[in-house]
Formats: sequence, C-alpha cells, structure tokens
Amino acid sequence: MEVAELESTAKAASLEAAATESDGPGEFVSPGRRILGNLLALSAVRPLTWLTTIGLTILLPRYLGDVNLGKINFAFAFADWCGLLASFGIATYLAKEVAQRRDRAPSIVFNAVTLRFALALVIGGIAVIVASLIGYDPLTRNLVYLLTAHMLLTVFLGVLIGALQGVQQLRIVALVDAVMKVLQVGLIAVFLLHGHGPIAVAIAYIAGDLVAVAWLLLAVRRRIGFAGPVSWGAWRSILRGGLPFLVWETALLTYARVDVIILAVYADDAVLGWYGAAYRIIAIPLFVPAVLLTVMFPALSAAARDSELFNRMARRAVLLVMLATVPMAFGLMAITENLIDLFGYPREFTNSILPTVLLAAALPLVGLNMMVGAILSARDQQRQWAIAGVIAAVLNVSLNFVAIPYAQTHFDNGAIGAALVTSLTEVFLLVAGQVLLKRGILDARTYVAAGKCMIIGIAMGVVVWLARDLPLVLTVPLGAGFYGLGVLVFGVVSRDDLVQIRALLSRRGRETDAALAPVATNSDET
Repeated sequence: MEVAELESTAKAASLEAAATESDGPGEFVSPGRRILGNLLALSAVRPLTWLTTIGLTILLPRYLGDVNLGKINFAFAFADWCGLLASFGIATYLAKEVAQRRDRAPSIVFNAVTLRFALALVIGGIAVIVASLIGYDPLTRNLVYLLTAHMLLTVFLGVLIGALQGVQQLRIVALVDAVMKVLQVGLIAVFLLHGHGPIAVAIAYIAGDLVAVAWLLLAVRRRIGFAGPVSWGAWRSILRGGLPFLVWETALLTYARVDVIILAVYADDAVLGWYGAAYRIIAIPLFVPAVLLTVMFPALSAAARDSELFNRMARRAVLLVMLATVPMAFGLMAITENLIDLFGYPREFTNSILPTVLLAAALPLVGLNMMVGAILSARDQQRQWAIAGVIAAVLNVSLNFVAIPYAQTHFDNGAIGAALVTSLTEVFLLVAGQVLLKRGILDARTYVAAGKCMIIGIAMGVVVWLARDLPLVLTVPLGAGFYGLGVLVFGVVSRDDLVQIRALLSRRGRETDAALAPVATNSDET
C-alpha cells in the first residue's frame, strides 16, 4: 500500500489527526470518547432502522407470498454480484486510507467517487445485456433490472459512507441511513397495501437510494471536500488497494448468495421465498455487529501502530460482539416459531422455521468473524483474510451441492441444507481467523470471557424456550434479564466496568484513553 511509502513523521501526523480529532476549536477528544460518541450516534437511530427491518420482515412475506418473495430473493442475488463488481472493495479501502492519510483525503475521496461512478456505468450496462440474454420470465427480468440499479446506487453510497467512516464522522451516516430506510419502508408499505407487487417494491428501494446519495454527497463535500483532478495513477492505486478487499467480498458474497443460485436449480420459487424469509428474520439482530464494525474499523486502523492501544481495543471489541450477539442468537432460536406467528405469515412459511434456527445459531460467529476481519485488515493482513475467504467460499459451494439436493429430496425443503452450510462456513472462518491473528492481540481473559458468554447464552436460551408459551412481551425481558444478571454474576462485566463507562460518558472521561477498555465491554447497553 502507498501508506508504507510515507515518511515516519507523516505517518505519525496522520495517525494523530485520525485518533485525536476535535469536535470543536481547541476541544480534544480522546479515541475512547470518539468511539463511544460514534457508537451512541449509531445506536440512537438504530431503534428506528431496526423497526424498518422488522417492517420489511413482516410486510414482504405477508403481502408478496412465497413465490414472489422467491423471485425478489433471486433478483437480489443477481444484483449483488453486479454490485460486487462495481464496488471493487473501494469503500473498505477508502475508510482505512482516509483514517491514516487525512492530509490527502479530499483527493483520495474525489478519485474514489469518480472511479466508483465509472465502474457502476460499465457494470450496469453489462448486467442489462446479460439479464436480457438469459431468458428469465418477464417479472424476474424486470426485477433484475431494477434491483441491479438499486445495488449500483448502494455501492456508490458505500464509497461516501467509507469516506465519512474514515474521518469517524458517523452521526450524519446514522441519520441518512435512518431516513433512507424509513422512506423505503414507508413507500413499500403504501405500495403493498394498495395492491402493488414486487416491481413497486424495487422502485421504493431506488427512491430511498437517490435521496441518500444526494444527502451524503453534500455531507462529504462539507466534512472532507473533493479535490480534483481525476488521476489515472490514483485510480490504479485505489484499484490495487481495493483488490484484497474485493477478493474477500467476492468470497463473502459467494458463500452468502451462491446458495440462492443453487436453490434455484434444485427447488422452486417457493423454497427461495422460505429461505428469503429466514434471512429477513436473521437480519433483525444483525445490526449490532454491523454498527460495531462501522465504528471500530477506522479506530483500529488509526491505532494500528500503537500495539498496546490496538490490542486493548481489539479485545474489547471482540468481547462486546459476544456480549451483544450471543443472547440474540439463542433467544431467536427459542422463539422463531412465535415470531412467524406474530408477523402473520401465511401458513407455508412454517417451512422457514428450521432454516432460521440454523442461521441464528451462527450469529455470534458472524459477529466475531466481522470483527476479526476488521482487526486483520487494520494490521494490513487483508490478503491473508481474503485467502481464507476464498477457501471458505469453495467449501461453501461444494457443501451446498451436497446439502441442498439432499434436504430438498428428504425434507422437500432445500433451504434447510443451505442454512446449515452457511453456519458451517462461519465455523471454518472462525478457526481461520484465530490462526491468522497475531499472538498477543487476544489474550486468555478474552477467550474465557467469550466462553462465559456462550454458557450464559445457552442457559438463557433454555429459559426462554421453556417460557415460549408466554407472550413475547414477557419472554424477551425475561431472557434479557437472565442474561444481564448472568454476565454480572460471572464477572464478564464488572462493577469497575460500569463505573468507568459512566465516567467516560461524563466530561471527566475525556481525560484518559484508559477508559476505552470499558467502552467496548459495555457498549451494547448504550
């Protein structure tokens, strides 16, 4: 990477700028407070975006049915590949570069934006040609066109978010994300309630994208700026820097979406709809690791050359992921059937129960792997992580060609096999990540604490399952209370942690970076 060519003084200056940015004139903000501030900003709007996720989870299966939902699921799988090619790993690379090279951020961002726009035009044209030649039915073909446009707008949006992520200005990102999702879900609800179908849903997605792109373009211009001209050398550097992230994202998309393609070969649209419903239910708790990754990656990148600070941040980030995802995973496994009844799905969506349970089991692994990937990338080990991702993708494809037809033949539900293979792939990545992490980043105390989280989570899941006949308004608080008490009793979160997080939230917390440690321990409570 070009960062390695900078003089040591320039490295130190850019690192200091990223890690100690002020919120106002003469006002120092420690890394710990910066991270907590971004977590609070993202968490503040998360209830709203979480409700929009639940809204889609309820609306789409209920009003579209399994066949139309299956068509949308397939069209999204096609569009995701187009988005991947247009993204080229640029957004992740940009977040890291801007965090470490603040002095050149306007030029880097300008060239990244223009490159992303050019890639989107090329890939979009190729996608239209391919979709027209393959011979889909008219509804599926039109969905492919529209959702590909949606995905290309999304990846363009991603580069703007990456730029703001690099300067750790995530409040505006959180606000725009919330407004976009509320607009999309509102339009989808209106369209579906007035009898419109899948095409209207795709149009609603595009409308929200356009608003978000315009808003974030203005935000990036204000907070970072654009400095031309277009530089072919800069484009080459961005493509070269984004390549390892593209390899990883390709592997990730392969094992995240290839099962849909294989399902389309061995099963009908209804099975695709059952699997799509399972993924929508799983998406409800996935915002937690996504928020943590968005906040922690630029902070880890900025602290990459301070081993002590970096290791402390990495350990707490991993523990925080476990604290947040374990209760969600085991709780969801216990009440999946209750949720499907609550959402009012048609009867055929009972076939989504087992796939949802299998996907929920891997939720903590997904969170851990996301954070391990951020840790490795911040330490310039993205190439090794990308190789692990390629191996995982090959493993995933191979197992799906066995598991999906087996499940379809024996259970008349290939989605069961697809969900099982997805979870097994996360197990492989977890092992690979631990092998790649340099010794000393995670210590024995981190692993012990993570193990305690798992034990407490399993016990909580049993309690929630035994109380599954109670209304959800009682079982959910019961599970949360049981888990919270467990992490306190078993010392996963200590009283000192609670005291320090309170200090960090106060003005006094500004004076010490040591308070960073409890930020990651307890931030799920924020």
